[in-house]
Amino acid sequence: MKTLCNHARLISPNSIWDCIVMFFLNKIFLYSNFSFLKKVAFGMCFLLICNIPKISASDSTDIKVWIDYIEESDKAYVKGLFSHLVDQENRFNWEMKIHRESQIEVFDSTITGQFIAKPYSLEIISEYEIDLKKREYIVIVFNVFNEKQQQIGSDTLTSEKFNPPVLKPTLSNPPLVKRDLPKPKRSLDALEIDGLILDETRSKIGRDFYELFYNRWTPPLGAKDFLITIKELPARGIGARVSIHVNDNIILYRFLQPRGDLVEQEANTSISYVKRYLQKNENLKQDMESGDQLGSGIY
Repeated sequence: MKTLCNHARLISPNSIWDCIVMFFLNKIFLYSNFSFLKKVAFGMCFLLICNIPKISASDSTDIKVWIDYIEESDKAYVKGLFSHLVDQENRFNWEMKIHRESQIEVFDSTITGQFIAKPYSLEIISEYEIDLKKREYIVIVFNVFNEKQQQIGSDTLTSEKFNPPVLKPTLSNPPLVKRDLPKPKRSLDALEIDGLILDETRSKIGRDFYELFYNRWTPPLGAKDFLITIKELPARGIGARVSIHVNDNIILYRFLQPRGDLVEQEANTSISYVKRYLQKNENLKQDMESGDQLGSGIY
């Protein structure tokens, strides 16, 4: 320690560690024994290792799943969001379960799909529109799974979060209207309700298409005396094939892929096509009736 302090006086160190380092450096120059140099190097490495602070990994969230929504006038737009703070691509499965309930009806549906998340990305996985004028109690559950079908994230939205909130109705009696009503006869003469939409689908994809078509359908102004039937046809692979009939005429074929957003897109496209078809027929009937009323002018 005395020799170390003598060196310390010569170099005027700022700390005891400066003294130690300079002491070993002087020893290196004073002694040419290689074994001593090895001991000095080992000692300096040991001192450095002992003074390196330990680094522990933080519990940061690399993947996050949540539901966001925006209220605009009488609509609410619900989005299933996914953040992927990982340095590689990954494939995931998702599902959005929708439960709607009122005093007279209960409606349940599930939309599913797959997606590939890019590194360090934010994805909008699914979107759903809610008609706030109906004042329904709604529960939406958004789940994401990995390729092994292990759940990696989930979020739930209830209409209690809306402004104003919609509380779950207390039903003392069973619903007055059931979803699965018996199908009426195909004859138009036997129908008392105009503009009925019949479901003749079999698979889950076909039923999802029918429910989207049925819930979003509004007949064009003046259209009457029509019956829409959605039939499912045999299809290869994991998709589905449907045909849309107006009265007894096939007006449209659609191939459905097992992705909720694509099924929704096909339903919206089909609704627009059927509306144009009915409007064109209605205009044609009006033109024919106008011609009959004018007559030929010959007696």
